Amino acid sequence: MHANNMEDIDYAPCGDIVALFGVDCASGDTFTQSGLNYSMTSMFVPEPVISLAISPKDKKSSEAMSKALNRFSKEDPTFRTYVDAESKQTIVRGMGELHLDIYIERMKREYNVELDVGMPQVAYREAITQSVKFDYTIKSRAAAPANMDAWPGPWSRVSTKTMNLSTA
Repeated sequence: MHANNMEDIDYAPCGDIVALFGVDCASGDTFTQSGLNYSMTSMFVPEPVISLAISPKDKKSSEAMSKALNRFSKEDPTFRTYVDAESKQTIVRGMGELHLDIYIERMKREYNVELDVGMPQVAYREAITQSVKFDYTIKSRAAAPANMDAWPGPWSRVSTKTMNLSTA
């Protein structure tokens, strides 16, 4: 197969590079004669470097987007897609902005998908990273504090009106 012409062949010797049409396969699959269970070593696929959140504008686009994403993920190992568990957004990942723009345009052109495209949402979390010593007095508005010893944490009761909230 050349860029401008194509010829049918019945046999391809070792080392030839050929193109097949109508075969259900993915990038990296190895074809051999029947009875041989050979496999080429898998190719190195770098991790995607950019992510975009996409969402269909209507139900019809949703079904077509699903078909497009399945096809694109199968044909290009550097294009990845998943649904974020926390934000419930469909995230597409690729090797660059142009790479993702091409797939978004293909979805619009080949599958008639109307999309909203944006940056993925990020779930921010805070975590306690170190202990800090402090003193604090809790003043109760009630006549007597109700069971302050049952509060969780490394606190010790000092008196009826104050508590020592030290970590030791």
